Parts: sequence; C-alpha cells; structure tokens
Amino acid sequence: MLKIAMQPSRKRKGGAGSFLNHLDRIYSETQVANVVGSKNPFQDIGLFNSVASGLPFKPYVLRMDGIYFDQFETMGSNRKLNKKIYHSIRNAQGIIFQSRFSKQLIVDHYGFIECPSTIISNGSPIALKSRLNQSASKDVVKIVCSAVWRRHKRLKETIAVVKQLYQHYPCELVVLGDVEEAVEECDFVTFMGDVNREVLFSHLQDADIFLHLCWLDNCPNSVVEALAHRVPVVCSNLGGTQELIESTGGGRVANCDELVDCSKLVDLYNPPPLNVDAVVREIAFVLENSQVLKSEMDVTPIDINEVSKRYLNFLVEILNIENRSLQTAC
Repeated sequence: MLKIAMQPSRKRKGGAGSFLNHLDRIYSETQVANVVGSKNPFQDIGLFNSVASGLPFKPYVLRMDGIYFDQFETMGSNRKLNKKIYHSIRNAQGIIFQSRFSKQLIVDHYGFIECPSTIISNGSPIALKSRLNQSASKDVVKIVCSAVWRRHKRLKETIAVVKQLYQHYPCELVVLGDVEEAVEECDFVTFMGDVNREVLFSHLQDADIFLHLCWLDNCPNSVVEALAHRVPVVCSNLGGTQELIESTGGGRVANCDELVDCSKLVDLYNPPPLNVDAVVREIAFVLENSQVLKSEMDVTPIDINEVSKRYLNFLVEILNIENRSLQTAC
C-alpha cells in the first residue's frame, strides 16, 4: 500500500489543514493508501501544503496554497515569507495547484515551474440530505458568509450588499468566523464568531445563498463546503473562486470588480470598491431561479471522493516518474 507522508493532524491548520484531514480520512476508510508522519522513514512520497516538511531524501508533492504578493507587505517581507515556499517549489517532484488563477499567480511571481504539475480544486464531503426540494419561498432569505475576516475578505462590502438587498427582500446575513475589523452593526446581521464544523454545517443546511466577495482568493474551502451542501454561491469575478462556480454550475459570478494585473505586487489588504449593484442583481437572479440552479448543480468536481482519487493518481504518477529516473541512473 502506498505510504503518503503528511504533517501530523495537530499541525494541520485552517482550510488547508481541513482539506488534508479529509484526504487522510478518505484514504484510511478506503484503504487505498496509508497516511504516515512527515518524518516516517518508510514513506513513499510526501504531500505538503506550500512548504515541504518531510525527509530530504524522499520525493514530495506540494499542494500550493498561494504566495505573498502584497505591495505594502502587511504580513511581513514578501521575500522572507516566500523564501521557504520558493525553496519547496524548486525541490518538489510535483505540484498541485488549486485553480488556474493560483497557477498563473505563482508562475508570474516565482517563474517557470520545471516539475510536473496539475490543477485540482479543493474538495469536501457531499452533504447526504438533499436540498433539491427545499422551498426558496421562506419568510426571510438566509445569506451565509464565512472566513477569517481580514480586510481583503471584504466583510464591510458584504454587509453593504446585503443592506441594499434588504430594501427589496426580507433577508438576514449570518457571518461565520473571527472578525478582525470594526464593522457596522445592523439588525439583519448576526455575528457568530469562530464556530465548529457542526455549527457551520447546520447554517449551510439552512442557507439560501452563500456570499463570497473576497478579493483575489485562490480556491476557498468555505465556498467548496457551501457547494457540497448544494447552497448556491454568489462570488466576485476575480481570483479562483469563479472557477468553482464554472465547474459545478453552483451559482453566479458577479461582474463587480475591474481587472487587476496580478503579475505585479497588489495592495492586497486595501481592495478597491466593488460594484454593489452587480452583486445584488446576481443574488436576485439566484433567488428567482433557486430550484433550477440546485437541480442543475454538479458537485462531482468538488466531491472529496473524486478529488482524493485525482490526488492519488497524481502522486502515483510522480512516484513512477521518480522510480523510472532512478532505474535509468542505475
């Protein structure tokens, strides 16, 4: 059985860590691979998020989660923050990008990727309870958003959109995740803070729309989880989020942002104003066509069972390339 090295579960943080936990569980349940610790000497190949943490003499695949390209280096020096990431890219035997946007961003700032690579979106377990027959004609439209609310996640803009929508539809906004900025308090907005997965899933099960307006996101796990619950998503037109909507047919892309050149440094934590009217129009479209959207939604591309197979196939492909290379060298 293939032995895949990953970081210990206690070190898997955030959305990226949650995704690796899903893979770990699937491989354990299906017994197609055995996940071992990153320092296990009997591993066949490693799988790591952005920065390799395995043994120096073992091959590994990087799952790229993005790079630092903030013009004002809000989180610290881009050069220093990217140093370990670039070193890991340079020495990787294979790279998995989460979206076309993510790949282009890294190529623009790092340069040509010499090792084999592929694009595989994030995945999540598909909710078993069907939403196809859930009525959209509730008294109050429930809109959910979820993130660690740093400035580029656009919580202020999200509230502004729902505030305008509130003039036409009775609606509420449920905000999940820690909020790091001062925002306007409104009667129709509920701040839940950081919640566990059970609470998150209960809100998704009851949601009419998931709203994600983050600026220049790669492939947000929060959107993947919403789609896995067959919640129609409305997102902005920049970054990799729109690729999830394209592949699943699971919502609408609001043409609310002007194009930006991401091959250069960007003022990431000061996103430009968005077109609120454009977002409201797409939300209204989803509300008026909810049943059709849900019935035509194809969640296969983000089904963790299918995504885990694509990951495994790529890992095996890379390992075969490595083995052939070693045989040739001998």
